[in-house]
Amino acid sequence: MSGEESFIRKILKLNFNESVKVLKGELENSGFKIFSDIDHSSAAEEVGLELFPARVIIFGNPKGGTGMIKSNPELAIDLPARILVYEKDGVHFLYRKLESILKMHNMGELSENGKSFDSKIQKIIDDLSKKTTL
Repeated sequence: MSGEESFIRKILKLNFNESVKVLKGELENSGFKIFSDIDHSSAAEEVGLELFPARVIIFGNPKGGTGMIKSNPELAIDLPARILVYEKDGVHFLYRKLESILKMHNMGELSENGKSFDSKIQKIIDDLSKKTTL
């Protein structure tokens, strides 16, 4: 899987805050657990620096991820999954596919699990990219 094929990238028509709010809601409505929301721009501001809006949403499905991590503990460095949302010449989403993460950890035998997870994320992001307002 090449570098570009390892990611899902989209530019949204919603504003930054709407994009983050709707993304988190859609992830939760799809059965994913939101573990964390890292606000890079707020962290920069705390030390007197400026950064365009940038947040990383960390999410997953403990029911599925736990077994994979038990099988290969090093997978925990890349799980739970993450979506970067940033605003620079538009609002961008960037998601590294689970299928590619599994292959990177020599767990290609689970690629169908990864494809299933990735297709759910692809649908959420595709649906969001069609919205112009809430």
